[in-house]
Amino acid sequence: MRKQRLVLFWSVLLTAIAIRLIHLSWGFPDFLEDPLSIDFLKRFWGVFSGDITFKPNRYDWSSFYYYIVFCCQYLYYLVGRLTGHFAELTDLRLEWIFEPSTLYYIGRLTTVVFAGFSIAVFFRICQLFFRNGIALMAMLLFSLDPIFLRYSQTMQSDVPMLFFFLLASYFIFKIHIDGQFKYYIACGIAIGLGAATKYTPIILILPAIAAHLLRIKKQSDSWFSLSLALLLVLPPLVFFLALPYSLLDSANFIKWVNFQLAHLREGHLGVSGKLVYPGISIQSWWTHLIVFISTAYFIIKEDTKIVFLYLLIPLLYYFFIIKNATFFDYYLLPVYPFFYLLIANLLVALAKTAPGFLPKRMEKFAQGATLLFLTALLIFPLMQADYKFLREKQGKTTYTQAREWIEKNIASKATIVTEAPQPQV
Repeated sequence: MRKQRLVLFWSVLLTAIAIRLIHLSWGFPDFLEDPLSIDFLKRFWGVFSGDITFKPNRYDWSSFYYYIVFCCQYLYYLVGRLTGHFAELTDLRLEWIFEPSTLYYIGRLTTVVFAGFSIAVFFRICQLFFRNGIALMAMLLFSLDPIFLRYSQTMQSDVPMLFFFLLASYFIFKIHIDGQFKYYIACGIAIGLGAATKYTPIILILPAIAAHLLRIKKQSDSWFSLSLALLLVLPPLVFFLALPYSLLDSANFIKWVNFQLAHLREGHLGVSGKLVYPGISIQSWWTHLIVFISTAYFIIKEDTKIVFLYLLIPLLYYFFIIKNATFFDYYLLPVYPFFYLLIANLLVALAKTAPGFLPKRMEKFAQGATLLFLTALLIFPLMQADYKFLREKQGKTTYTQAREWIEKNIASKATIVTEAPQPQV
């Protein structure tokens, strides 16, 4: 049974990674990658200054992920030196200017690796609550999520942040279940690295404290401990170690963070109301209904403390994000896996009740067939959205995609306004 589970686990994981490698070079060589990613990495490499530096020129995004990408690109440079592709560092800087496709591909490949780790950690979270069958189904559903797939193929920090978010969540649950000292340490480190990748995982300190407090069984028990103290100290400490210039350049760091908070609160260009950016989504009334029913079933069936802690993480993150004036489709990426697990749990429960009227010897077969049918109903729209995305990327530069989107969605006489992303605005 263990061998079968491992085969299924690796089959799902490797398939998910393989899908993300399809058309990973979309848009090359003439393409538009996220401008902040390019801004960070060109500065680190000293493309225009001539000096390598790890000091970001902006702090509205965390830069830890881009340090990791830099290290991967530096390995490429070392291999290039050994093979004669590069004679000196200037050659790589020229590649950044004239043909940076390989460097961007390395960045995207780094994101794919983080996506694989995210799926694996999510499976471990699933195992804490349900049997392996439910865990594998939830893992499969999440790996096929079209928004997750889309941003696994970009050189930006959302999927790496998702990995640290899920890793910290896993340790939060282990704090509640086991309460071992090592889980407090690991949780604090994961939260700190998550915040250094993208600031929002810092809110996981609250569920971590809740996990600690829920372990208190008697009023006489002390709520404070060395474990809790380290849990509170480690996230900011790790954050500053991962992003040393947030301390060394503290005045500029505070200015940029205040700008980003105002930016999220007020939106782009001072537009009033929520500004929702177009993206890939299969959300509709029926997907929201499935999430609601699966969540209600989980609340009814499970222990109150487990329900509270499990739902606290996605709901806290959701309400923190949704109140922003600006909203991109990937903002809610850390919420999705938690509800895919609840949906998988509901599907298995439905499959077990469906064949109750059949003879005993046919129950197993009927349950499997019912589960396969219900899973296919969910997987089909996911795979359809994935196929559409991958097909659209084939053979088109991002300039072509941008032009097609503008022609389709913006009136011919409309005025297009751009905003300079800096605190002075």
